[in-house]
Amino acid sequence: MAIRQRTWAWKGRERTAWIVDYSDAKGKRRLKTFRTKRAALDWDAGTRIDLKHGTHVADADSITIEAAGRLWLASCEANGLERSTREQYRQHVELHIKPLIGATKLNKLTLPAVRTFQDRLRESGRSSELTRKLLTSLGSLVADAQERGLTARNPMRERKRRSKATARHKKRWSSAWTIPTPGEIRTLLNAATARWRAFVGTGALAGLRLSELRGLAWLDVDFVAAAITVRQRADAWASLAAQKLPPVAAPSRFRSSL
Repeated sequence: MAIRQRTWAWKGRERTAWIVDYSDAKGKRRLKTFRTKRAALDWDAGTRIDLKHGTHVADADSITIEAAGRLWLASCEANGLERSTREQYRQHVELHIKPLIGATKLNKLTLPAVRTFQDRLRESGRSSELTRKLLTSLGSLVADAQERGLTARNPMRERKRRSKATARHKKRWSSAWTIPTPGEIRTLLNAATARWRAFVGTGALAGLRLSELRGLAWLDVDFVAAAITVRQRADAWASLAAQKLPPVAAPSRFRSSL
């Protein structure tokens, strides 16, 4: 690798730039231009390490986040993820990630860029929960591209390490903040119609997931033993999937309190 200064005239004024001349892991000659010598030296030092470890990806070989998103969604489908999961990931990419940073090259996605993306999500009205899910999807997207050799680093992993360090200094999460109390469940049941009363009551008292509630059949309900056997799940498109789980009995404390 070599660093040299380039000088040229433009509109009657002398211009200068610093160029790093190097060969990538495939032996192809590459040139990268910087405004200052310090920036060129810093990039040169980091790139030497990446080349040694075989992780360097030239800017010309990198792709945009939008293109990486298409590859990630194709991988999700090839890996057999459920349709509802794939649809959620597609919405994350098409409605949130692509409009804000879709044109950004993967190699330009730094930790500050991720923080800016997070701030833009919140400023545009996305909830904290949705923002968290979008950042998780972005991390999976970049990880998929990294496995393909399309980017050298995944800034989301560095962000995750920092988030864990920060979380240790925050107040511990309490289940009382999110789990409805028996009184709140009773209010829901009293306000629900006949159909939804059975749906909400079964989910609340037996602890079934939404997909398990959709796939529940009358043969799976044992009224004598007051137990439910979960045999299958159904997604929002009524596609069934077998599931092997032990019988789930309604907690007695909820039965007595409601």
